Amino acid sequence: MKSILLTSFLLLGTIFTAIGQSPTVIELFTSQGCSSCPPADKLITRLSEELKEDVIILSYHVDYWDYIGWKDPYASASNTNHQYEYGRTFNIRSVYTPQAVINGRNHVVGSNERELRGAVASETSRINKSAVTIASVARMAEGVTIQANFKELPDNATIVYALTVRQKTTIVNRGENRNKTLKNTHIVANFKKEQASYSQQEVALSIPSWVAKDDDITVVIYVTEPENGIVASAAQNVK
Repeated sequence: MKSILLTSFLLLGTIFTAIGQSPTVIELFTSQGCSSCPPADKLITRLSEELKEDVIILSYHVDYWDYIGWKDPYASASNTNHQYEYGRTFNIRSVYTPQAVINGRNHVVGSNERELRGAVASETSRINKSAVTIASVARMAEGVTIQANFKELPDNATIVYALTVRQKTTIVNRGENRNKTLKNTHIVANFKKEQASYSQQEVALSIPSWVAKDDDITVVIYVTEPENGIVASAAQNVK
């Protein structure tokens, strides 16, 4: 009983998206080992502060630049594989950083503010096809349990559950960003893809060791269409 009290709490959710409206999902593929990435990291932070609930941002740190000399502490092979899937979807010859994917529909260089803002603006009139409710999020020492409700899901849709950390600061002492202090935001700590099958689902996500107990975390859920990976609906919990 003592350990439960010390390591868990409940975050109550509300309906964050409804049919007809939805925030725009921006997925940034980035790396602390890439000298071109810090401007993109700063840009998505600024967009998040400016656009607030109109956008949901996920910063996926990839691991293919780790060989240069600095191992990104937030990178994972699963993040890299997620980007490769987009590479196949968009039929691009090779993946790159920084890459921003907007609602699964379009991708731009993540540091190109004009193109990124234009891509986000083009999504504002999009009609949402389904609704997501985050009913609850229970956090414990090693993971979170998410309960979510869905309405009007596309047939054979995929649901992505992601856990993000609001902000971390790292002193980089090797690689292309040597001697820089980098601030990263909306860092994807873990994510899972599930086939949509029920109007109510419960999913567990483990918390990696680099996430501190006092780190501010957010749960993001987005539904993608089966044919093209376009985001049909999205929501995030707000503490």
